[in-house]
Amino acid sequence: MPYRNIKLISFDLDNTLYDNEPVIKLAEEKSQQYLHQEFNKHQQRFNPDQFLHYRKQLIDSEKHLLDDQDSQYNNLSFLRQKVLLKYCQNLPNTSQVAQRAFELFIEYRHKIIIPNEIISMLKALNRRYILVSATNGNCEADNLNFEGLFKKHYSATQGYRAKPHPAMLNQMTCDFKFNANQILHIGDSLIDDGGTAERAGCHFIHFSPFLENHLLDKDCAKLINLLNH
Repeated sequence: MPYRNIKLISFDLDNTLYDNEPVIKLAEEKSQQYLHQEFNKHQQRFNPDQFLHYRKQLIDSEKHLLDDQDSQYNNLSFLRQKVLLKYCQNLPNTSQVAQRAFELFIEYRHKIIIPNEIISMLKALNRRYILVSATNGNCEADNLNFEGLFKKHYSATQGYRAKPHPAMLNQMTCDFKFNANQILHIGDSLIDDGGTAERAGCHFIHFSPFLENHLLDKDCAKLINLLNH
């Protein structure tokens, strides 16, 4: 059995344990509705495409740092706040509007429902393995209803380099005193999740049950069977 030495399983969150696309869509809509009202109030044109332009500008400005030192924009919450401040720079109440738009996004960003099939799968795996999470996103896992099944959560918002950098998985080996080959990372992205596992020397399973035409119950059962037999 290829996973017989596994002691700890690290799960990605977005699009691995819940469908993140409708969540982000709603969060963006609520934040943009508020911004549209504020721009109209001051007779200014609201252009959501400009937000994406500023975001790309800020990320591109730090690309040269990514290989040799920490980039502050690994933290997506920090990145969003910086972009909002720039986006709202011509409003008389820039900081207040930017902060409220950010708060609305984060509020709706956490309106996530964990499917029953996922909870059942985690409970089955929790009987045999230590479970943790590792995410690049700005969703605080402690605020989600995982029923206490995770021992610890790791996130780029905590100051770790974002995946595929191995920082979060490396920290797990220190925190739990396991070798890298005793850790399995599971996620939906072959680049970010698969890459971080490869760089850390950990095992990896690609798990993307929320893609079109996937059957959640069958995908969960397949993963349980793979790891528990």
